[in-house]
Amino acid sequence: MIKLFQDQVVKGSILKFFDRRLNELLTLLKDHDIPLVVGIERKVRLETLKVTHDTNNAVPVLRFEKTQLGIKYSLKLATGNDRPWSPFQKDVHILANECPWIVSEYELFRLEKINGNKLKPFLKKEVIFIKHEMVYTYFEKFILQVAQQADIEAEGFDVVQHSTIEDCWLTSTFDFVQKELVLDVVFQYRDAVFSHGSQANNKTRISVSEAKEISIIQIKRDLAEEQKWIDKLKSFGKTAIAAFYLRIYLRYAICRWETGDSRCTIHSFAVQCRQ
Repeated sequence: MIKLFQDQVVKGSILKFFDRRLNELLTLLKDHDIPLVVGIERKVRLETLKVTHDTNNAVPVLRFEKTQLGIKYSLKLATGNDRPWSPFQKDVHILANECPWIVSEYELFRLEKINGNKLKPFLKKEVIFIKHEMVYTYFEKFILQVAQQADIEAEGFDVVQHSTIEDCWLTSTFDFVQKELVLDVVFQYRDAVFSHGSQANNKTRISVSEAKEISIIQIKRDLAEEQKWIDKLKSFGKTAIAAFYLRIYLRYAICRWETGDSRCTIHSFAVQCRQ
């Protein structure tokens, strides 16, 4: 194993394999509520080291504060309805990187949207300060990819707002219990996508111009305009709305399937079907 790890390509493949198998194991433990113990020590009762399985995932929230000298960058984790908390302030252990899981204060969480390595700097520091001359390089290497997925809070930046629906389509899946096709309306706003059933009303993204200027793009849903699309869709025929999801009983008279890319069109709505 030591010889294998000397080859960085082979080492990376092995670690990814370990991560996948560990993810499978932790998923089984959580799904079946099987006890997990971390940090076993001699003469310490295992019951005191038992990890509980939290039903919530840990979702990263990035915060950027622009100052005259640079940018203050912090990362917190949101778990359920609790206020986002700093990993620096808790006893956090990263169990896996590619399929990330963490243990915080003897609670097991699946980490969303970022890998485990992105969390490491915030186990040692609550806030990272990026000097003005290093901002572009740091953002390009470490932040931009994460910022496209995570929730963002920003202060001191130029903000560009967008609230225009650019596209709308339906995603489908089959409900084997009700034996019907379940469709969810999805709205495209610039670089952000919102499901009709989503509780989120806005998303924030980071943009870097060719002049290396960083600005904040805020996409805000136009709920009134979305409702017009929903009303138009409902007018097509029989519908049933449950828990903000739109269930439509498709008829061959209004749906023409195309064999090429598994898409069909209902008037101006594009229906995207899973293979």
